[in-house]
Amino acid sequence: MKIEAIQISGFGKWSDVSFETPADFQLISGQNESGKSTLKAFLLGVFFGFPKGRKADQQRYEPRSGARYGGSVTISCQKGAFKVERLGRTQSTLTVTALSNGQTLPNPEAFLKDLFAPLEEADFREIYSFDEAELSQVANLTAGDFDQVLLAYTKPQAQRFLNWANDQKRLADQDFASGKNGKRPLNLANQGYDLLLQKKTAELANYDEYQGLQVTQQNLQDSLHKLEEAKQVADQKYDEQKELLANWPLFLESLSHDDVNQQARIVDTETSERIVRLDQEGRFLADQQANNQADLARIQQAMKAPAAIDGRRRALERRFADLEEKQERSQELLSAIASVSRPFSAGLPKPLSPAERELLTKKNTGFYWLAAAFLLGGLVSFSLNVWLPVLFFFLALSFSALGYQRGAGKQQILARFHPLDQSGILKAQPAVQKAWQDQQDFDNLNQDCQQLTRDLTVDLKEAGLLSEDKQDLSKQEVRRLIREFLAETASESDRQLALQLREALRLQSQLSKQKDEQQERLHQELAKLGLTTLADFYQAQQAGKESARAMDQQQLARQQIGQRTLAELQARYQVSGPAVEKELAEAQEKTAQKLQELRVKEGALRQSLANCQSRLEQLAADGGLVAVEQELANQTTELEEQFTRYLAKQLAEKVVKRTFLGKENDQSQSVLTQASAYLAQLTAGRYQEIQLKKGQLLIAGPDVSAFQAAELSSGSRDLLYLAVRLALATTLQEAEPLPLFIDDAFVHLDERRRLAALALIQEIATEHQVIYWTFDQSLQAENQITLF
Repeated sequence: MKIEAIQISGFGKWSDVSFETPADFQLISGQNESGKSTLKAFLLGVFFGFPKGRKADQQRYEPRSGARYGGSVTISCQKGAFKVERLGRTQSTLTVTALSNGQTLPNPEAFLKDLFAPLEEADFREIYSFDEAELSQVANLTAGDFDQVLLAYTKPQAQRFLNWANDQKRLADQDFASGKNGKRPLNLANQGYDLLLQKKTAELANYDEYQGLQVTQQNLQDSLHKLEEAKQVADQKYDEQKELLANWPLFLESLSHDDVNQQARIVDTETSERIVRLDQEGRFLADQQANNQADLARIQQAMKAPAAIDGRRRALERRFADLEEKQERSQELLSAIASVSRPFSAGLPKPLSPAERELLTKKNTGFYWLAAAFLLGGLVSFSLNVWLPVLFFFLALSFSALGYQRGAGKQQILARFHPLDQSGILKAQPAVQKAWQDQQDFDNLNQDCQQLTRDLTVDLKEAGLLSEDKQDLSKQEVRRLIREFLAETASESDRQLALQLREALRLQSQLSKQKDEQQERLHQELAKLGLTTLADFYQAQQAGKESARAMDQQQLARQQIGQRTLAELQARYQVSGPAVEKELAEAQEKTAQKLQELRVKEGALRQSLANCQSRLEQLAADGGLVAVEQELANQTTELEEQFTRYLAKQLAEKVVKRTFLGKENDQSQSVLTQASAYLAQLTAGRYQEIQLKKGQLLIAGPDVSAFQAAELSSGSRDLLYLAVRLALATTLQEAEPLPLFIDDAFVHLDERRRLAALALIQEIATEHQVIYWTFDQSLQAENQITLF
């Protein structure tokens, strides 16, 4: 396996960074606190899981930038190239993606487990990942500890199995230690077993009768069990027939509702409520109009009385009121037009004509396809040397021009309605058309106002309120003079009547407008239901209520019956019709008779079984053969379990130590052979062989006899430990050659030994990728990564 690239989303100091690591000997250099150890912890975390503990001294590498925890590692192995991604710390999400096809593997955990098999996380850390601190601890070990560590490293998981074996030996000694009577528990259990065998011989006299009674008891129990099953089936059948009979009247009632008109119109609640509210609003507006019309007639009658002002003032007042009303309506229209025009950058656009709407909604590609077709026809006919090319070329040019003209026209429409797009223009058409109608009404009103202003000017001159030389007075000046004239000439009662008349006219116009709007909304709501009048609505609403009431009654009856019972009754009704009730009653009576017969048989069987069990209890009054056999079986089981536990725990230590520490172990010998070669290279031939004799490691050289590993100097012991660890990593028969993670592990060595160690791991890197972290800036390598 080889690590090709690293991408970190968030991990400790690293956030949104990536590294390319294609080299076999990948050097990563950087000063202290530059993130070297954090990068190593990230790789281990992606492969084996991020730290989840909550201990105060545990480094959890939470991203300092707040980025999402985790990242990915791209690897290449014998199966291909893959991207391994793990995100989240406490609830990690692991995905493995094959880069050859982009497919995500269904079981990423199994993929990683198979990739590192047979090693687990602890084994990988012990063998393939180490730093200076781990190597420096060798100097602090005692002689026995040092040999034990080196021996354990000759095979994965050895130390854990050795600890487990020692625990099993200790537990065996505790469980089977001597008791107060000086005898082991196993001996006491064996003696109890012999006594039970003697007791069983004494009980064999009654064995034949007892055994015969046991057979009889078993037969009676089997017959009783079959009888109970038959009675249970009959009970269930009786209950089902009873339930069918009880629900028959409800079933007939549900059938009576099938002739209800299910197609009657049912108005939904929201629409019904809106129509009713609009009807009430219309009635209220009609009442208001009638009341206001009566007030208007009363005011007009009062103004015709002899006490009213002269005809000239009346005509002037009516004309002025008409001007005020039209002026007010003009302002309303102007506000509505401005509201619609506001979104358009070039002001209120002209509504779309039918031709423009068709141009906007239909695609323009047809003309260009026709032009292309005629152009191709012209080229073909030209090649055939006939007279048609000119005609084809002319048609192609004509259709191209038409397509261009339609495209230009479409762009002009878009520019006119800027900034709206095509769909926005179509949606805005009703509002734009209404605004243009308002504009036309506004222009007409404006002309009326101008004419009224000229007429009022004439009235003022005739009344002597304005000299003949005054021309082109503004509407504001005319309105001011009229108000002054009316204020000076009107009596208090006339003023009140004039105000009341004006208010009544305004209210009448407002009520009329509200009534029209109410009728429009009402017709829209009725049209949604396909109706035209309120009478149709109330008739449909009543029919819907009656239909819904009938449907509810039928649904309630069917719910009370139940789905299963309803299906059964429907099936029977289709076959027998109304005769179903009689058939059910007869069937229930037969089932009741069968149940009675089964109960009588059950009573007889239970009596026979009670007699048999009474005799068995007499034979076993003193415990009997059954009790002795049960006790003997229990004693046998307990004795077997005690012997099994004792042997397993006693043999565990010997088997494990023989497997992992014996000199005959092939794996251990292969590791020691490779370690000897590495040690010779590291020490320039001073020490050439590592031997395993009687559970101890011995070191030999060309000029010295074999001696214990603990007798080496501190530096040589470090090289021995390194040689064994590298040998184990290179001799394990794993499916994939796994990479080594070495974090400044040689800084405590002197210059000569450090260079020898670096040369050795670069040699190993030809078969196992080595990722080497160091703060030594003088060390250089191809594809080197420098951290800051």
